[in-house]
Amino acid sequence: MDRLIAELAGRSDVLAARDWLQRHDERTLALQCEIAAIAAPTGAEGERGRFLAQRMREAGLADVRQDAANRRRTAGTPLLQTPA
Repeated sequence: MDRLIAELAGRSDVLAARDWLQRHDERTLALQCEIAAIAAPTGAEGERGRFLAQRMREAGLADVRQDAANRRRTAGTPLLQTPA
C-alpha cells in the first residue's frame, strides 16, 4: 500500500493538483466556512443545497439538479452527495 501511495504521490497530475490546493488553501477554507454558516438542520438542508448547486453552476457544471433529499447532480453523471 505504501508503494502505491508513493507512486500516486509522484504523478505529475497529482503534484499539480496538490500545488493548486496549496495555492488556493485560504479561498477553500473561506468557502468551507461560508457553507458551514448556512443552517442545515436534519431534514431542512435546502438552503445549503441551493447554495452548493449554484456554486457548481458557477464552476461550469451543466444541468445541476437537486432531488427531494437535496442531493446535487448533473445530468448523466453519478450522484454527488454533499454532506449537510
